Amino acid sequence: MPEENLPVVLYKTELAATFADLLSIAQDLQRVECICERLSRELSAEPGDCELVDVLWTAALVRYGRCFKKGKRKPLTIDVLSHLRGNPIAAHTYYLNQRDKLVAHSVNPFEDCKIGLVLARADDEPRRVRGIAHLYARYMLMMQE
Repeated sequence: MPEENLPVVLYKTELAATFADLLSIAQDLQRVECICERLSRELSAEPGDCELVDVLWTAALVRYGRCFKKGKRKPLTIDVLSHLRGNPIAAHTYYLNQRDKLVAHSVNPFEDCKIGLVLARADDEPRRVRGIAHLYARYMLMMQE
């Protein structure tokens, strides 16, 4: 039976900081799992919500990447993946690269915008430009093995 009104004091040691970092990372990874489950359901839905898929994909990659990137907490190292089946290092590298491309400026092949000219029909003489077209694409690829 828990006792009530017990005092709590801050415990500041290197070991406590490491434990706090690991608990924080565990929270991020649990959120990644929940986000990916939701993403999977959304990808199976007809019709799917493209904006929601984009947001979920980005959120999962950002949360996952935080676990391995330097910041205020000590990140996980890649060796935590070594016991997993398949090619976890390649998948990990792929997802971190995806994350970096999504949070950086859009100067990468995963976001692209092309401009085209809408031409009059070929039998129209003289052939004229009827308008301007644009195509913007944001690629959301998921690696599967």
